[in-house]
Order: sequence, then structure tokens, then C-alpha cells
Amino acid sequence: MRRPARRIRKERERAEELLPTRFEWVTRWFVALPHDALLVIKENGIVIGKVRKFDVTWRDTEDLYLFLRDDEEYGFGNYSIAARYDGAFRGEHLRVEVGEPKQWKRGTTKMETAVFVEKERARRALNEEYERNPLGTVAKILSGHGVLPGSRDASSDEGAIPADAMRSMTQALRDVSDEDFARCCQHLLDNLPPATLREVLSAYRQT
Repeated sequence: MRRPARRIRKERERAEELLPTRFEWVTRWFVALPHDALLVIKENGIVIGKVRKFDVTWRDTEDLYLFLRDDEEYGFGNYSIAARYDGAFRGEHLRVEVGEPKQWKRGTTKMETAVFVEKERARRALNEEYERNPLGTVAKILSGHGVLPGSRDASSDEGAIPADAMRSMTQALRDVSDEDFARCCQHLLDNLPPATLREVLSAYRQT
């Protein structure tokens, strides 16, 4: 059943009235924690991150709400936060809504949040691996899609892909099915820095 516009407006006004109180409660909860308390941050029952209190206070603000809202890892969400110190979880856990529900990015159910978190962790791990070994990671991505049989990790100079490896990659891309090609390109698009992605695709266009 659709709610009347007047009721929706009143609910919004009420929420705005409560906002300062919510900020005050979050601030009081946060300030009362020891400097080295570990904050375990959950959304829909899934742990999405852990952060020390002193890490928050080092980032230009001691406001936990603003930290959550402005941090790339967290952002908008409906959080429950537990504080761990002196070897155990202590005190009352905090619940805090950051932003409007339509802005929340990790889903509204435990399953949706778990899928989002796992995908994000895999993306970050791949990006970190790329920083250590750009060529090996590109080859690994292609191999994962079954389009680069027998590829092996190799070193690269300042992120440039050696000519022989580039020829192998472009040949593999040229030989795959349309479905595998689309998947592989999307994976590269999601995970490679722009300059390296341009290098791979430019070489492919010239073959």
C-alpha cells in the first residue's frame, strides 16, 4: 500500500530532527573508547572491515560518522559496530545509518552483502598482485578464462608488456569464442590501469 505524500514528508522531517541526536550518540560512543580499540564493522551481519580508533583520528577527523561516510571502503551503509579492547568485545554495540537506504551499496540482505564483499576483496587482491607483477597478473587473468594455455609469470620493466608476451596475449584473444572474449575484456577493464589496458587493446587492434 502506497503511503500518502504528507506522511512521507512528516517522516522525513522527523528523521532530520533526530539526526543531531544520532550524531551526538555516535560521537559519545566513539570518544569513550580507548585509543587503541579495534572497531569491527558489519553490514547485514557480514564483517566488511576492521579499523583501529587511532586510524580514524589520524584521518583529519575524529567523527566516526564522517569517517564511515567519506572512506572509500565503507561509504553509505547501515552499520553495526563492535569495539574490541582489553582482550574482549566491550560495552554496547553501535548501530549507525550513513546516508539514505537508496545510496547503500552493499545490498539489503546478508547474501547480497556477502557477494559484494567477496567480489570487492577479490578485486583488491588482484590489484595488489598487479602492483607486484603486472605481466604475470595479465597472463593469470587470461589463463583464468582459459584463453592463454601454458602461460607463466614473467617479469616486466616498469609495467610495459614485452613484445613476445603481447603477441601471445593478442593471439589468444583473437582465437577465443565471442563469449570468452567479452568476459576477458570486461575482467581486464575492471582490473587493469588505463595505460596498460590501452597497451593491450591497441596491440590487439593492430593484429
